[in-house]
Amino acid sequence: MICEELNWDLISFHVRTKHVHLVLAAAWDPELILIDLKRRASRELNLAGYDRGRSRRWTRGGSKRYLWTPDSVASAVEYVLNHQGEPMEIYLADGIWLRKSS
Repeated sequence: MICEELNWDLISFHVRTKHVHLVLAAAWDPELILIDLKRRASRELNLAGYDRGRSRRWTRGGSKRYLWTPDSVASAVEYVLNHQGEPMEIYLADGIWLRKSS
């Protein structure tokens, strides 16, 4: 996984149908993190045979915020996990996975 390879601490993420929200800790510029995440996701989607031939997969930019305090991290995690509509596929730190029940 990219977070392990690049020594990023994944705190939480929530996969949606057309986008993903995540919170992570890293000693990198957020712009470079987003570029790397999009690059890696594109490669994995191509290898899996999804979206071949699409000239544009990603929107420009994306939200990149520095979270300087524990409260700001907690607020971001709350937003990612609980304010995106019905949960789909979500991850919390320490390897806790929650999936939407079928």
